[in-house]
Amino acid sequence: MQSAFDIQSFVVGLMKHIEDPGYLQLLKGQAILCLTRYTEIISIKHKELFVPLLRTVFIAVSSHNDLPVRVICCRAIAMFSRKVEKHRIEIPESMFQESQVASEIIGMPATPETVNVILESLIELARLSKSQTRFLATNSQFLLAAFHEYSSSTTTSQHIFTLLGLLCSDRENFEQIYPVFGDFLENCVLAYTKVISSEQKQQLKPCDLQLMLSVMKLLSIFIKGGEELNFRIITSLPNLLLANEDNELQVQATICLKNFIKVATPTIIKKYPGLLCSGFTAEILKVVGRLIEVPKEKSFEAASLYAGNLIVLTFNNVNEEFKLVVGGCCRLGSPP
Repeated sequence: MQSAFDIQSFVVGLMKHIEDPGYLQLLKGQAILCLTRYTEIISIKHKELFVPLLRTVFIAVSSHNDLPVRVICCRAIAMFSRKVEKHRIEIPESMFQESQVASEIIGMPATPETVNVILESLIELARLSKSQTRFLATNSQFLLAAFHEYSSSTTTSQHIFTLLGLLCSDRENFEQIYPVFGDFLENCVLAYTKVISSEQKQQLKPCDLQLMLSVMKLLSIFIKGGEELNFRIITSLPNLLLANEDNELQVQATICLKNFIKVATPTIIKKYPGLLCSGFTAEILKVVGRLIEVPKEKSFEAASLYAGNLIVLTFNNVNEEFKLVVGGCCRLGSPP
């Protein structure tokens, strides 16, 4: 027997209640939660409902509603957006601009209970809308603040990395975001290198190492995103790699250095000739030398695996002048 239940009328009816300013907050939150549980059924039979559903939760996520309702809206935005992307449903850009949805979301309090839901919704919005990526890039202080507060959380950090990766894939966004993060990244690298190069390294805590691992991942994202980095950060990486004794950080820092060399085209070398004069090339070779040493500890073997890629990229991804300098360093460093 065919069911008389009409999912389309049911969904449309709930949307009207959700958009009603006078509807009870508790019932509004429950209605949105109910709609998220019908996502798979809607996906099979009524894909056309996802656009009006998104419009409804864009309205409901506004500051006129209570925080619990807005958090549920963020979860719904992420779920409905994934379905829109999966089914390749076109959404007019005007719908994002009129609702100012990203502005409403980043205005929410980012607490340990809400930050991941907020970031998940922003990730999905960034995948759907260019105007939302522009807005998020212009207001990237929100992401730096979230990173400051929650870098010790693996889940939150991964959400931040994913969102920054999406945003920085666009050159214009990168130019907005990197100045916000640049000084912070440089200070972290220089301060950590100074500590591990001194007798104070015994005072380091696990959270300090965790922060540096996250900083290296951030730096890799920015290296891939554009060439206009502050090269003081890059030139400090060899010192970090030579002083560091942690295997995981050694791997992440080596990846950063490798990614830099991959984008270190002749244009960059000509624009920053100081990289050659400052002994940066010789420092890279010292790092390579350390990586290809027989590891004293078993755990350091993983870092040694990156030496091959680093050597190949050093010689093949930069201009002839750089190769000559590297070759000279190799001869100087060869055993008698």
